Amino acid sequence: MQSEFFKAICQMGIFMICAQSIVHFRPNASYEKYLKLLVGVLLLIQIFLPVSRLLFGDGSEAFLMSVQEFETDLQKSMDEALDQADQSQRLLEQMTLEEVRKSIEEQQANDQAGEMQKEPEGGQEHSRESAESTEAVEPPASIYVEPVEEIRIQSGGEDE
Repeated sequence: MQSEFFKAICQMGIFMICAQSIVHFRPNASYEKYLKLLVGVLLLIQIFLPVSRLLFGDGSEAFLMSVQEFETDLQKSMDEALDQADQSQRLLEQMTLEEVRKSIEEQQANDQAGEMQKEPEGGQEHSRESAESTEAVEPPASIYVEPVEEIRIQSGGEDE
């Protein structure tokens, strides 16, 4: 199919070169507008012939097959892109959860280190009071991460 288009383009190019040489070497200047009109009509015919063969004649089946092949390739590419997007979304969620867990652990470690530094070194009464006070203190608020909605790209007009 591509070779047919390439041949048609080559023929139009050769035709244009020949037509311009004829217009350039015209016998009289008054013939120029008639020659250009004739060249324009012949060029339109040169363009119409391959298109008409493609739509109405020999190339219609090949054209339909190439369109179907293009559609299947496009659908395959879209499916691969959706799979890659799903994988990257899962990886992003996993990395985000790991970062949140890590920051919570660091916060808890900092809180514990801060409590240890606040303890006085002088007696057990203070240590009992501090132990009772730490039991009464609520744990730090948990962080809630909302799940991300999955985005599906639908191809034009087809239901999945």
